[in-house]
Amino acid sequence: MAEQKKEEKRKSKKKEKVNLALVLSGGGARGMAHIGVLKALQKNNLEPNLIIGTSAGALVGGMYAAGKLGEFEKMLLSKTQKDIRRIAAFRPREGGLINPDRFEKEIKKIIGEKKIEELDKKFFSTSVDILSGKEQCMDKGDLAQAIMASSTIPLLLPPVKKDGMLLVDGGLNNPLAIHEGFQQAHKVIAVAIERNLKDMPKKEKYNFLGIAERSLTIFQNEIIEASLKKYKKNLVVIRLEVNMDTLDFHKAKEAIEIGEKETEKYIEEIKKLVLVE
Repeated sequence: MAEQKKEEKRKSKKKEKVNLALVLSGGGARGMAHIGVLKALQKNNLEPNLIIGTSAGALVGGMYAAGKLGEFEKMLLSKTQKDIRRIAAFRPREGGLINPDRFEKEIKKIIGEKKIEELDKKFFSTSVDILSGKEQCMDKGDLAQAIMASSTIPLLLPPVKKDGMLLVDGGLNNPLAIHEGFQQAHKVIAVAIERNLKDMPKKEKYNFLGIAERSLTIFQNEIIEASLKKYKKNLVVIRLEVNMDTLDFHKAKEAIEIGEKETEKYIEEIKKLVLVE
């Protein structure tokens, strides 16, 4: 009888929602603006109880949840364009144009072999199983693997193999996981990274990767807008325009500054959200 009560209590506790979730979108190097968002929230004592990250959002959110955001920012700002090219060297292999080993190595330099269950903050990452087409939310297991799975851009990086699944970028079908945010929390701050698509640099007009990236961005923008129409109450949406390419991580400082500066404009709105009963 005592064991049954314990199990019921455990299940009940599992279903309890937290107060505030922060949902972070993807965007490659543009997603480094999320670092600035988190810095602004920390400065104003508005830290979330849960982070749900997709792609670049999973990378930044995972670092934050692990208490390693400062170290990650320092590492990013130390990288030159030459460093990024070396890490993202095109070495075609099965499933992708880029060997993921160097990306994963850089991630593990900071977070090591941490498990999601061991993190300072509650954390979810989203990815898509390309065998079933279904979204996968990872809230336990190896943190580095969860980040890699969520960030694996199709064609560029090979899928992550896990439990019979082939996991790729969560932005493929849900670039801003607001629905998951409300499943886990009463209130949600959603950060949507956007790019001005009106001006297309000449170098991108006939560039395979540039065209592919913009096509994916258009597709994801439509999904985000449709998702935002479903939710109005207990939600603050931070929109950040960051105009750089997916692999422009050497421009991280610019993205971080945009994130921090623009988030400050939403602080009063977020404070009101937090105070809502």
